[in-house]
Amino acid sequence: MKRVIFLLAAAAFFLPTVGFAGPTARIAAWNIASGRSNTGGTPIPPDRIERLANVIAAKIKPDVMVLEEVWPSTASEDLAKAATKAGFELVAVKMPPQASDVVQLVSVLKRPSVQLTDVQLIDKSNDIVDGDDPEKKTTRKAVQAKVKIDHFDFYLVGVHLK
Repeated sequence: MKRVIFLLAAAAFFLPTVGFAGPTARIAAWNIASGRSNTGGTPIPPDRIERLANVIAAKIKPDVMVLEEVWPSTASEDLAKAATKAGFELVAVKMPPQASDVVQLVSVLKRPSVQLTDVQLIDKSNDIVDGDDPEKKTTRKAVQAKVKIDHFDFYLVGVHLK
């Protein structure tokens, strides 16, 4: 255990600080619970977009943030714009399309200086098999992307478990 702590402390010491505030990057995830109804997705109301964006901008301040249960897909762009308006600049990452019946999407927001590439759905990550409940057929796939913050890079996997 001491060895692991030492390695983590050493890694944190060598992380560059250019491009983000402090010696660490802020990676966050939030299930914003847009909901689902018998007719499809339940859009996130504009007043809730504003409230979520204010919390993200004032309290979380992520370099990268995975959002679960986003509907419609444009809601992530609305959140990024509202967070930027609230004083913390974010942009929505273009996501690959999920199946047409998926109404609770996984989205990603990032700081403009963060590089996010190779965004793709992880094949078969929705774990559907013959005989599953029909509701499970709307389960979204996990999203994977390569992230680079200054000289630090990693793979991000965003998933909403069901």
